[in-house]
Amino acid sequence: MFNLHLIRHAESNGNAAGDYSVLDADALSNKGLFQAENLALNLGDQSFKQILVSPFQRAQETIYPYLKKNNIKAEIWPELSEACWQDEKEDKAERWESVPAKIENNMGTSFQFKDGIEIKAKGDASYGEDLLRVHNIGLWIDNIKEEYEGEILIVSHAHFIRELMYYLLSITNCNSIHHDNCGQTLLNYNKGWSLRYSNRVF
Repeated sequence: MFNLHLIRHAESNGNAAGDYSVLDADALSNKGLFQAENLALNLGDQSFKQILVSPFQRAQETIYPYLKKNNIKAEIWPELSEACWQDEKEDKAERWESVPAKIENNMGTSFQFKDGIEIKAKGDASYGEDLLRVHNIGLWIDNIKEEYEGEILIVSHAHFIRELMYYLLSITNCNSIHHDNCGQTLLNYNKGWSLRYSNRVF
């Protein structure tokens, strides 16, 4: 039995201004920095067996206060990059492309890249490429869920979390599952999935 915690990143400058073209769009806004600090307080000293984070700056900055407070390290997984935000839907692709990534703002002691490979998904990827990444994470969870004991925390993006929940809960007829900035969802697996809460903002 294990718990899967899904957290959307805190508010970014891009979220706040509605402008994702400026250089600091991916950094957290002042409100987002407050949300990240509050998240660290709410998580307290809760222990996670794995903490997996999107390679984007806004996701790293969201979980950084918690990692620093507890002197622990998270792993950056490129598959957790933003996904499936496009209006035009298509079938899952056979492959997805990557670009170089980095750990932002001197936070290197709190993060490491999965397999030491510093990449993230391309920002202009297709819906099908993004869906492949989501399904790869879903398949990984499917493969471990029967034997896994403990807590997994994933910090990603609203659209990614929505699609991952569709996959895990086998949802096929739903307009959307919304996640606010720093919204938290808890899924429990014990011979089947149960949704404990969705988009809770503490």
